[in-house]
Amino acid sequence: VNSEEEESQREFYITEVPCALGRALLNEGGSLVIDPNDTSLSRQHVQINWIDPGWILNCLFKNGWTVDKKENKENEGCRLIGCSGIRISKARLLFSLP
Repeated sequence: VNSEEEESQREFYITEVPCALGRALLNEGGSLVIDPNDTSLSRQHVQINWIDPGWILNCLFKNGWTVDKKENKENEGCRLIGCSGIRISKARLLFSLP
């Protein structure tokens, strides 16, 4: 890992569900800003939620996303497990459980 990649790595903690991920903060509920300048992201691109018995990632925008190398489209959801690799636009995220 070069120093430029290390500087771009960030860690987020989800403290409220549902939690939206995108390019802008929302007034209601939890939200995380991935990249405010990435126009391929919507303000609320995907949403992480707890639905018993586990974590679900739902796509809320037409551009879709990838989890563990499987492409997902708008209104599709998938279960997340510890160490799920998520790609949303240019961002690469790792979903990790404590």
